[in-house]
Amino acid sequence: MAKSRKAVTKTRRTQFVLMVVIILLILSAGFFAYSHFFSSKPDNYLIENKYYGFKLQTPKNWIAEEKTIYSEDNITQILAQCKNDESSGAPVHEIGRFRFEDKKYPDGLGDSGSFPAGLPGGVILEIAVNCVPDSIKSKIGNYSGNLKIAGEQAFEEFLNLPGFGKTASFYFLHNGFQYKINEYVYISPSDKVKNEDKIRENYNAEFDKITSSFKFVK
Repeated sequence: MAKSRKAVTKTRRTQFVLMVVIILLILSAGFFAYSHFFSSKPDNYLIENKYYGFKLQTPKNWIAEEKTIYSEDNITQILAQCKNDESSGAPVHEIGRFRFEDKKYPDGLGDSGSFPAGLPGGVILEIAVNCVPDSIKSKIGNYSGNLKIAGEQAFEEFLNLPGFGKTASFYFLHNGFQYKINEYVYISPSDKVKNEDKIRENYNAEFDKITSSFKFVK
């Protein structure tokens, strides 16, 4: 009888341990599913008004900012000015500007050429939508090259900007408007002592994911 009780106790203990293991496995699987499908799920943004529209995805917890002057009434006025512009240069009339960035960045970061001390490295993607006057539209023509964004041929340009260093810009046309994407990379002083080239390479891979998600909705 003592042997039998001992065997029952051992069996129950084994069943309890097995149950705990199963519960832990279920919780681990649930945590993995949450982190994979929800926690790391990118942010989806849809930008749409009467004149233009596009959508894209950014990493989780990024935020979008828009200049407040671009109401549809203001855009109508800017477009009228753009159509009648007969200047011989190559001006564009901006009708929309959007900035996508990690929420750790304060408003206006880099606009004044200054950066707060202790700011971590990171990236900002900026998209401008421009009207090109009819008088110079034929001079621009279609951008040529092997690069395409949202199905449109794009032209790539690099500038060396104070604070950001090498900055990539992409120009492409759609429905009569010029779109310009600026990719800003900020390398903090503490990151500069590390492998800056590798850090930029990782940030550029992040940019590639965002621009590949860019799609027109008009």
